Amino acid sequence: MDAGLSTICGWLVDVKALVSVVMGVCLACVPAVAWAADSGRPNPHVETGGGPDGIGTFIDGHGRADKPGSNSAPRPTDPYEIPPLPCFGLAPWGPGPCPTTPAAPPAPTLTDTQLRDLVPWPTATIVFTPGDRRGLVGLRMGMYATGSGTVGVAVVDPVTGTSVTGTGTALAWTWHPGDETEPSLAIAATTPGSPQAPSAHHAWPTRGIKPVAVVVSWEADLTVAYPEGTVEARHIGPVPVTSTRPFHLFEVQALISDSE
Repeated sequence: MDAGLSTICGWLVDVKALVSVVMGVCLACVPAVAWAADSGRPNPHVETGGGPDGIGTFIDGHGRADKPGSNSAPRPTDPYEIPPLPCFGLAPWGPGPCPTTPAAPPAPTLTDTQLRDLVPWPTATIVFTPGDRRGLVGLRMGMYATGSGTVGVAVVDPVTGTSVTGTGTALAWTWHPGDETEPSLAIAATTPGSPQAPSAHHAWPTRGIKPVAVVVSWEADLTVAYPEGTVEARHIGPVPVTSTRPFHLFEVQALISDSE
């Protein structure tokens, strides 16, 4: 008798385990079946501007419309609606990238060209010696430049609000006498010169108005402070800045005449 009861109890335990397995499989299949049945229905969404009051209309997964705040019956709950699934490298609805939050745009930076255009580079003033107003043909004249050397820089970009401060330094001076007999002539100098020690010399062989020019090569060490708080050290150069001045040259001729 005891042996028979033990056998029956063992069968019941096996049946109970089998039922549990079957129920687990069924429960696991329900979401997949619901998803397959739901694939042909329109996606739930809200259509704005649905009426004169401007209130949007909710369109559920069955295509039923329900406007919030209206007197219509509440939208029935979809028993097969599946909540959003977490993203583990694949989108919930199939292969594809996971939705990502757009990255913040990079902070604006000024290029070297923008900095060159922003810095107010000084223009040199050309001076001739001896005699600054005019010269004589064949007479060796001295030239020097004022207003170039070291200057402070303090400027704000009107577009981005970026503050630029620092120091600009002149490195070299290249003189172009404007002599049509030597149009490619360029005289290099390492100093701007002075009345006592001109930067360059030249003797013009013909008279007329000569377009004399000096090209000053600049560099600058700058501190650039952006509105959002970023500060960076920048070095730009060389930056050529050209200054010109017309120079009048006259010719002196000796007249010899016989006199009684």
